Amino acid sequence: MSVAVLEPRLAALGTRLGDLLSAERRGWYEEFLGVGEYELALEMLADWLSEDETPLPLDARSEALNLASAMGVHDRVAGALAHCPPEPAWRPSV
Repeated sequence: MSVAVLEPRLAALGTRLGDLLSAERRGWYEEFLGVGEYELALEMLADWLSEDETPLPLDARSEALNLASAMGVHDRVAGALAHCPPEPAWRPSV
């Protein structure tokens, strides 16, 4: 996958999941992307989320795993995200 495709997808993933991270960690993620450390950025994002077993939306998990596969770090990212349960489905109040 080209950098032209990879970088905006990683940035979008960081934006999507940024509220689940501390300000410091969001800054580190952005800095990793800024210097082209894409694999490290994704691995660290997965690690940070797994530390607190943060529930993840299914679409965000799928995107992270698709990017990880494209970058050759699937096992590492999948292992960390395995500690994050799926986000509960929204149910309308009755």
